[in-house]
Amino acid sequence: MLRPQHRLRASAEILETLRHGTRFRLPYCDIYTYPLPSGELVRVACIVGKRVHASSVVRHAIQRRLRAACSALIPMINGPYRIVIVVSNGVVLDVDFQQLMSDIYYGIHY
Repeated sequence: MLRPQHRLRASAEILETLRHGTRFRLPYCDIYTYPLPSGELVRVACIVGKRVHASSVVRHAIQRRLRAACSALIPMINGPYRIVIVVSNGVVLDVDFQQLMSDIYYGIHY
């Protein structure tokens, strides 16, 4: 589970990351990274819209899976970033967890 200090919740910060951040495309999501000044923490937001799946249960399962992968990766991320993951496909639930972590790590350090 992603710790509260690592969650990105402010909509202004999420929008700034989406507009000015670097985008990396995966088959099932886009990863936006925005570098921050040193001394700040890595903060992550996961966005799963209704276009991905109509059921809120499935959307929340996708969010939980992405947050779990990000929480495992936070100690390995070099430097403070704001990271926004926008899911475009429900395939995230079918991807192997280690592969998901590897894809996210590569997308952040691209």
